[in-house]
Amino acid sequence: MWRALRAVPAQGFVSQPEPRSIGLYARGRQLVAGNFQFAGQLVEAPGAVIWDIRLDDPALAYETQGFV
Repeated sequence: MWRALRAVPAQGFVSQPEPRSIGLYARGRQLVAGNFQFAGQLVEAPGAVIWDIRLDDPALAYETQGFV
């Protein structure tokens, strides 16, 4: 234990950590195009941000906040 206390603390990573997942290309294209799918329903809002879409169904609003 004493040897660990005298050691110089690490200044950074030896190598960059890899991402756990890079995502799906097709899903990313859909999001950029403004096609969002919540609770099995397709919501088309070209040019809109996901947070600006008005959702009347509480299940849809829950999925946008919970990323379920």
